[in-house]
Amino acid sequence: MLAFPQLNSGAIAQAPFHRIRTTRTAANRMADGSEVRGPDSSAARLAWEVQLADLSDDELGRIAALFDAVEGRVGRFLFLDPAGNLLQWSEDLSRNCWQKGAMLQFAAGVADPLGGTGAARVTNAGQSAQDVAQALAAPATFVYCFSVYARAAAPCAVSLAMVSGAVRQVTEHAVGPTWQRLTLTWSAGGGVDQMSFGVELPAGASVELFGFQSEAQPAASSYRKTSDTSGVFSAARFAGDEFAVLTEGPGRHGAVVRVMA
Repeated sequence: MLAFPQLNSGAIAQAPFHRIRTTRTAANRMADGSEVRGPDSSAARLAWEVQLADLSDDELGRIAALFDAVEGRVGRFLFLDPAGNLLQWSEDLSRNCWQKGAMLQFAAGVADPLGGTGAARVTNAGQSAQDVAQALAAPATFVYCFSVYARAAAPCAVSLAMVSGAVRQVTEHAVGPTWQRLTLTWSAGGGVDQMSFGVELPAGASVELFGFQSEAQPAASSYRKTSDTSGVFSAARFAGDEFAVLTEGPGRHGAVVRVMA
């Protein structure tokens, strides 16, 4: 899988970086001089300008290798938005992108920790552990942080899980009546380029969950709600055919990278 690489820090970008959204409005002038206007969603574009400093030889080499592999702006690659939530429909577990255990029961519209009603009450009516998870095509070599808010009227244990092929990482968390944000950071280290992020409930447990989020970095940032669009861009391109590098010393390189999707 061709993907924009993570830095040695585990992040996709360095701060500050710019994320630019471009939209277009279509206008139709009528015979009487009036205008009808509407959004032209097919022309919407996202672009990132990432200023990188103090890159090691290895970091610079991986970015340059990708640039060469896609021949500048000709080819496409996977780009994980450094300011985005990689999961779709982060507050709607009824969507098909979520894989749900057969014995799980869901109730939407529950009060959430941010003052809204975006949480869901998930009850495991089965006799064994059940999970709700979402998979995405992403490099198994990357570091990811998966997070979700949880609380339970009756204290219980909830497990967060990341899975890549036959490799699995699970952490168990004690959940009580107060909202808390649970996190799991992990890298599969290689293998199948697919990652799954999920929450597992023990038999009989009833837990309120909110704000599912996955990020390609070692720690959780502020929660960002998603709908049908997430921070995974499988057809990104470099915005130009030149990759300029400023070398300040041994193992100290700088570059400005522009990506569009």
